[in-house]
Amino acid sequence: MLSRIAQARAHGRNGIAAHAPSRPPAAELAATAAFLELGAVTGAHVHIVHFSLPRGFALVERYRREGARATAELCVHYLAFDPDIDGEKLGAKLKVNPPIRPGMREKLWQELEAGRVAFVSSDHSSWPIDNKLTSSIFDAGAGVPGLETLVPAFYSGLAARGHKAPEQTAGYLAERPAKFFGLWPQKGSLTVGADADLMILEEGRFVYDARNAHDGLNWSPFDGTTFGVRIAATFLRGRPVYDGSAIVGKPGFGRFLPRQAAA
Repeated sequence: MLSRIAQARAHGRNGIAAHAPSRPPAAELAATAAFLELGAVTGAHVHIVHFSLPRGFALVERYRREGARATAELCVHYLAFDPDIDGEKLGAKLKVNPPIRPGMREKLWQELEAGRVAFVSSDHSSWPIDNKLTSSIFDAGAGVPGLETLVPAFYSGLAARGHKAPEQTAGYLAERPAKFFGLWPQKGSLTVGADADLMILEEGRFVYDARNAHDGLNWSPFDGTTFGVRIAATFLRGRPVYDGSAIVGKPGFGRFLPRQAAA
């Protein structure tokens, strides 16, 4: 990887298009295979995060069929962007690790639709925009904000592909993570006795304006994107914490919830 970065620098390749080639698929997949084999030998549960390649999910599935405890997660930005399409406009705002790779978006959607994705995450990274404003992509910080765009981006992507967006958004962003972390059914379900954690969605056409974000960063690769849904309100244990425009929950209302069951 370091030699590829040095070669790119030496030839003046400093844009977002140089990022993915500097981190080749072989490196990602070899690391994945090594961890999967360690898990298979020891009996440990191996969970791989942030796959950028569909073959990674195929590897996990192969080990799972052999009896290994293995799962894999996908970030929403891999389902939303392609550097060949968005790179010129967004530049280093698209830099994440592993890279968002050209031509992989549709194939990763197919992995999700085939049921090989455990759940979907934001991989929220709190980089100030200054860390993206560098002359070389290799000096820019890797990662993007994602807390406030995870739900609308994933929901909109599902709806555009003709899926039952409400059900699958709840499944991949609530039920599946709660089960994975041993918090279900207290979390991630609408059942008697569960915590009344609710998210109210409003369908329509909503242009995301990162200047109004509540994370203090106020930038996003999704800035200016038209989503098909917005979060109109959220409730934690039945109490309102967000009213659609402002955070109304008070510090200290959170509660530690220990793991209740195996994944």
